[in-house]
Amino acid sequence: MFIGTNPYTFGGFASFNSVNVEGVVSGVVSGARIWGYGQTERNSINILEVAENSVYGASIASSGTAKSNFITISGQTGNRDIIGAKILGMGEAVNNGVTVSTGGVLNYSYGNTDFGVHGAYIGYGSVMNNFVKVYGAVNNSDAYGARVGTGTAINNFVSVFETGVISGTVYGAKIGTGTATNNTADISGIVKNSVFGSWIDSGTASYNIVNIAGKVDDDVAASHVGNGIATNNVVNISGLAGNTAHGVFITSGTALENNVEVSGNVMKHVFGVRVGAYGNASSNTINILGTVGGNVYGSWISQGVAYNNTVMINSGANIGGNITGGFASNNGNNNITNNTIIVYEGAILSPTGVLWGGANQSRRRF
Repeated sequence: MFIGTNPYTFGGFASFNSVNVEGVVSGVVSGARIWGYGQTERNSINILEVAENSVYGASIASSGTAKSNFITISGQTGNRDIIGAKILGMGEAVNNGVTVSTGGVLNYSYGNTDFGVHGAYIGYGSVMNNFVKVYGAVNNSDAYGARVGTGTAINNFVSVFETGVISGTVYGAKIGTGTATNNTADISGIVKNSVFGSWIDSGTASYNIVNIAGKVDDDVAASHVGNGIATNNVVNISGLAGNTAHGVFITSGTALENNVEVSGNVMKHVFGVRVGAYGNASSNTINILGTVGGNVYGSWISQGVAYNNTVMINSGANIGGNITGGFASNNGNNNITNNTIIVYEGAILSPTGVLWGGANQSRRRF
């Protein structure tokens, strides 16, 4: 184990410690570690050559506060997790981050959600202004701007720059139960899996953003919500989405005023909102200026309300499938009302495609 200068304590403060890895390290690397309650601030790690185990800018085994702890990787890591700040209990993590510079990450535990590259990770509490920046390669690992079991996530982000490649999934923030606000995923490089501005199992997701200027091989969504409320989330695609784009995917709940704009290319379908079970999808907007290979839905619900959703197909847009303002896949007691499609002169529509302002199950086509 490598730990920064005198940061190893059972409680108290650990600040301004640093570790430089200039050889090969097989143990855990930590800028600061507190076993009980405490505060960590401005601890840092620079991986210049090789670290083969977990790397923590700072970690607190109980509860506390972590601020401005940083990891920079310009060498190579092959490990389980890389976390700017980790608090196992209750706490607050602010302005912590990981930068994958010219080096790379190889995670041998890919698929285990306890591992991965995190700006910050806490059990209970709040995560704010944490980040992951990727200029190099992240292989077999997911990337989280921040992750919290129960609590709030605000202004966290993942940025994948033009030279960056991530083979896992990107989350601006991921929460079990709570609130996700203003979290962002900016992709100018390549992501070989999916991208989410926020992912929340139960709670509220608002003003989360995904910008795709590069290439994403799988799904894109500003927010993925299990059960709850999603409002004012935004997807902008000027590059390539290799599968399906959602403003919001919500299993059950309410999705209002979410937006998708496509000036690039989406290989399959585009949904302003998709509701997997029962819900309300209202006042959501899609604006297409580029190419969509499949269908376009202002809102798609299994059952419930699809009201006042709008799809705009601009001049020069190219749509390969059907266009529907509001759609319900279940013949239950649905309210599909006041949905709008606007097609401008010069748009290219599929010769076999159809336009429905509103549609029910019998007309479902994927």
